[in-house]
Amino acid sequence: MKWLAVIAGVMSAFGGVTGILDDPLGFGRTWILYFYQIMFGLILIGNEVPIPAICRHFPTLNHYDGKGFFLIFVATFMFGTGAGWRQDALWRDWLTDLCALALVVKGVCCLLLAFGGAKCCPACFSAEAATIAGANTGV
Repeated sequence: MKWLAVIAGVMSAFGGVTGILDDPLGFGRTWILYFYQIMFGLILIGNEVPIPAICRHFPTLNHYDGKGFFLIFVATFMFGTGAGWRQDALWRDWLTDLCALALVVKGVCCLLLAFGGAKCCPACFSAEAATIAGANTGV
């Protein structure tokens, strides 16, 4: 699931770049949202592949609760593709939706682990959620 999150980060950054290239005269709101999409994708990649600078500057992402909320936020941003609706006729749009769905699943697993889901869930489910959510590098 870690590499799927990395692919989702790449797709987020790719979606932002292609959004800017598809609308070169769309200054203002659309470019800002596409820029955010690129930055969130790079932060997601830097968090999943532990880059020390990203882990140091975004310490909230080193804990399950911060990581879970961030993954769900990026997923909702990817569903909207930054600025307006898209056609879903291209392969990159469907792939972006699948990556966003994977981020939602991973984010929910992180939130379950952060807020005591292990206490109310069977042990086998807690182990699976910990595997999906990845290692908690926080203190």
